Amino acid sequence: MTLRIAAMTAASMRPNTSPRALSIGHELGAPALCLEDDIEMAPGALQYMLDFTVPGNLGFIQFFASRAQVNRSAEPGLIRGQRGSSRFLQANKYTTDAMQKLLTYQKRPGYQESPQSADQTIGRACVEMKIDHAIHVPVMVQHVGEVSKNGKHTTLPWWKKAEEIECRVGIRGL
Repeated sequence: MTLRIAAMTAASMRPNTSPRALSIGHELGAPALCLEDDIEMAPGALQYMLDFTVPGNLGFIQFFASRAQVNRSAEPGLIRGQRGSSRFLQANKYTTDAMQKLLTYQKRPGYQESPQSADQTIGRACVEMKIDHAIHVPVMVQHVGEVSKNGKHTTLPWWKKAEEIECRVGIRGL
């Protein structure tokens, strides 16, 4: 398997880079792990996320969830999200089928990216293209930036962060 990493500096980031990342993954013909914003990973998380197989009935897995989505008492495993409810896309793994559907969605009449928010664009696409997702518990990354790219002049509120990462990834049975 070939691993291709595309890195962008904060200065070169366009408001919504997810469509380009999905295009690169689709060109490679393999599932894509997309990471965005200032994140910190749990020990072993990168390899775990790369090795993780997205179940066949899902289009992608979110490896980050804010406190508004998942709290400390959540049981380990996958929590199926309501179609179109995906938010906080700091660490997602997409199947090749989901990437194809998202790229097809971009070509639809009236397609419009939400300014500075891939979350809303991908959420709408999931509804229209029937793409389901799940949130991985425990979370594998933490959003550590002081501000979000969605509001550069706003302090990142507590609810946009995950519970503290307390796990060491060696879990294989989720």
